[in-house]
Amino acid sequence: MPYCPKCDMEFMEGVTACTDCGGPLLDSREDVEKTMTFLTALEPELADKFTSVLDNAGIPYDVREYEEAEGFVQILVPDDLLDRAQKLLTVFADNELPDDTTKEEKAPPVFQKSADKYEDMKSSAFAFIVVGALVLAVIILSLAGVIRLPFSGTSGILTHVVFLAVSVIFLLIGILSAKKTGELKAQIKEEDTLTTEIMGWAAQNMTASGLDEVIEDSTEEPLTMEIRCLRRMEAIRCQIRDTFSLKDEAYLDAMSEDIYQMLFEKPEHETDSDQ
Repeated sequence: MPYCPKCDMEFMEGVTACTDCGGPLLDSREDVEKTMTFLTALEPELADKFTSVLDNAGIPYDVREYEEAEGFVQILVPDDLLDRAQKLLTVFADNELPDDTTKEEKAPPVFQKSADKYEDMKSSAFAFIVVGALVLAVIILSLAGVIRLPFSGTSGILTHVVFLAVSVIFLLIGILSAKKTGELKAQIKEEDTLTTEIMGWAAQNMTASGLDEVIEDSTEEPLTMEIRCLRRMEAIRCQIRDTFSLKDEAYLDAMSEDIYQMLFEKPEHETDSDQ
């Protein structure tokens, strides 16, 4: 029976277009599994727009949940119409998808190690305290008559007040920054311990061949190298997130990248059997 993959409806023989959405029909429901090929994954709003383009072009399609990326759906099209659909997708992407500037604005935060934060904070604290102390020393020496600033009268008083305020602000920032370094120093040990634990767990429980086997078992479609790499990263990310209950997305991404490099970017002479 003719079948509309978009509306998941079957029709009587002789019907060529869906009475609900107006889209073209496949010969039968079974043709969906036999002929459909992955085209792209989009956010639902963009997917709705693109499927309208496919409708206008007379290209059947199927929209399914995309398990590899939360908040996305995948669009499949018949094998023999894949080239046409890809050309339409290219034009659609040029007109509808966010440009590079928008993508940069939505880029996830980059993880910074606590040790690096500690060094930055310590340098900032030292700089603010030194500058604040120097400015305060200049004010004291000026008021004591040891040095003379090129200001007098009302402007001289105002200058001293401004310099005093600046020195106090700098000293306060420096002191608060120094206090923050103490907190960061404690975080360094916790972070290093957790990182060592995660990497050790991954070395014992994950293998490159094992991850690829899971990925291949989850799909019957041939995967490009780009898609394979993305699915590897997502699989690693899900396992360590669930195992260690990680909430920090930036740290989770950093650990996933480190584990990926450990498993898939080892020297050629190393293999899973060496572990």
